[in-house]
Amino acid sequence: MSGMTVPFSPTEVWTFSPFGYVVAGIATEYAIYLLRPEGVLRIERALEPVAVDPAEKANAQELATDIMRNDDPSWKWTGPAIPDTKPYFLSLLVAQEGRIWVRVSQPGGRIPDDELVEPNLASDGRKRAVRQWREPVAFDVFEPDGRYLGRVHAPMGFSMQPKPVVRADTVWAVVQDELDVQRVARFRVGRITDR
Repeated sequence: MSGMTVPFSPTEVWTFSPFGYVVAGIATEYAIYLLRPEGVLRIERALEPVAVDPAEKANAQELATDIMRNDDPSWKWTGPAIPDTKPYFLSLLVAQEGRIWVRVSQPGGRIPDDELVEPNLASDGRKRAVRQWREPVAFDVFEPDGRYLGRVHAPMGFSMQPKPVVRADTVWAVVQDELDVQRVARFRVGRITDR
């Protein structure tokens, strides 16, 4: 038996604050909850959800189907449809000084042909699906009191696995270069935009 989340479906995300409380939200709306001992603080933004490009949606369904066919080669998509919009946010980070970094959904972009991974064959001989779209990494940053500071756009190749570490205006994360070599990099946040 196997299962997976429908691509682009909103999920519940949460993490711990260094101040001893949980920061959480359900991505069906742009609302983040700081479950503080002195009372819950709700942080929200009024933004339009990001649309899923039809070709990005088709590729996501192809990838999900390919994964499920690893267990059952005759598997067919019978679950709910992939949404037309992405969840408002994807994950949460809390910096050591308590700032909340909300990874927000972004429009996907096609991966250039020269960067596509060559498909290999599955155990049953079929050609595997290839990821053709990627989503840039961007964060909305909030002070622990809920004040919005702005948006930070991460460079191409920035990875969310393992989870980046944030301290003040410095971020440590794994990046992948043009040769697919992974390394740990330190970034200094130089500019926070308003969108």
